[in-house]
Amino acid sequence: MSTPNATRVAQRFASPIGKKVYVDSDQCKLFGVDYNKKGDVLVVAASTLLRSGGNRYDEAHQKILKPLGSRTISATNVGHGWFKIDDVF
Repeated sequence: MSTPNATRVAQRFASPIGKKVYVDSDQCKLFGVDYNKKGDVLVVAASTLLRSGGNRYDEAHQKILKPLGSRTISATNVGHGWFKIDDVF
């Protein structure tokens, strides 16, 4: 279920809601989430997530995260460091 804010963001950008991004184990430690624990929720600015990944993020990840700038994402771990974006605010 998306929130009204997620709907507004989706109208301005190709919606990131429901897309998955990878967060490696070092990033998970940095942001206080468990790499392996399904259901853990990551809340971080998209720009901070990109910076924390150095040059490791591929074009597909950059296309999801860069347009969001400093907006904060909320994403749920769906397994082994893959997080599904649930909301953007």
